[in-house]
Amino acid sequence: MLKSIMIWIVGVALALAAALTTMGAIAKNKAPERAVALSPLNGFASQNLASKAVIALVVANDGQFPSRIDSDTLKWAKQGFLAEPVTPEAVATLALGAGESSKRELMHKAFALTRREQLVTGWMIADSGAQDDVAQILHYYDTMLRTSAQSASVVIPIMVGGLSSERFIAPYADLLSKYPPWASQFWANLAVTPGSIVNGAALRKRVYRDTENREVYKDANLIRALAQNYHFEAAEKLYALLVDEVSASAIIRNGSFERESQYAPLDWLLASTGEYGASIGQGSLQLSGIQNSGGIFARQLVKLPPAIMQIEIKATDRIPTDVELSIGLTCAEKIDDVPKAIRIQLAEQATLRKISNKESNCNYYWLDVIGRASDSSGFDLGLESLSLRRN
Repeated sequence: MLKSIMIWIVGVALALAAALTTMGAIAKNKAPERAVALSPLNGFASQNLASKAVIALVVANDGQFPSRIDSDTLKWAKQGFLAEPVTPEAVATLALGAGESSKRELMHKAFALTRREQLVTGWMIADSGAQDDVAQILHYYDTMLRTSAQSASVVIPIMVGGLSSERFIAPYADLLSKYPPWASQFWANLAVTPGSIVNGAALRKRVYRDTENREVYKDANLIRALAQNYHFEAAEKLYALLVDEVSASAIIRNGSFERESQYAPLDWLLASTGEYGASIGQGSLQLSGIQNSGGIFARQLVKLPPAIMQIEIKATDRIPTDVELSIGLTCAEKIDDVPKAIRIQLAEQATLRKISNKESNCNYYWLDVIGRASDSSGFDLGLESLSLRRN
């Protein structure tokens, strides 16, 4: 628990550091050192001097808020507040210098004055972390993201990292169900954060709505990340949520090539190298390659039952004799006793074979369409269908 809290507090430090450039530029432009020497006293200039001093302390202390504030800084804060009672950073600095009994009350008053001061919002996040109040932490992160565009590059990765803990799924769902403007950035970042993707998939299921805007969620990226990190079952469950029941239940999905792939590799992952590649169109899998080129043209992650099955492959035309074409099945799991890979050579327009997964301890396989052109010529051909069913 303490580790999680520290992650949030360090996150605040990074968010504050990201704001230093802008904050510093504002203070410099206003030249607070000169402004405070003028009469009448400029309260905002005094506030800026106090704020700069506090930020410097936070940065020097690796992001932790100081336990005490020096008298000069408190003097500037007090002068700023007396001259301009609506100076939130002056109130925040005074709060940091106050006793524990009144510190939180003063900080809440500073927060009430504005939602745009990251010094104030940062302290609120750190305080919520110390109280282990995840909902409040997220509330203040949401505030920071809505009021500071530059904070997203720092805050969102921190939020995504927090999702490595299951206990954050429910409060994240409550927040993201309200469609915050930064949601798309959150889901995009999630897909490149391996430690959070499993809980991220569970979160995605919680916020799913039939009428939602799918573009926000980056589902294809998340499914691919789950598969790449061997979370095959989580990828399957998310895929089943997003597609129709027939597609989700088939062993080979879109085996008749009626539609383009959306969620590779739970449906077809197609190669395109410049020398060889595959595409789906006109009800077939189109394969093409220049001379002496080839490899895996298309692949799909499939779950095989522990049974004898029948695989059938139909090409649109007879396969040329100088083209090597085959279907491969290779265990995708990280297990000790890996079963022998299956390779089925294709020479006829239609191929029918029996395969067995009865004695295997592997459930998930890579189904690959593999091909190679001859040394003398390239090729263009199509597969009409690929099916796999229990015998």
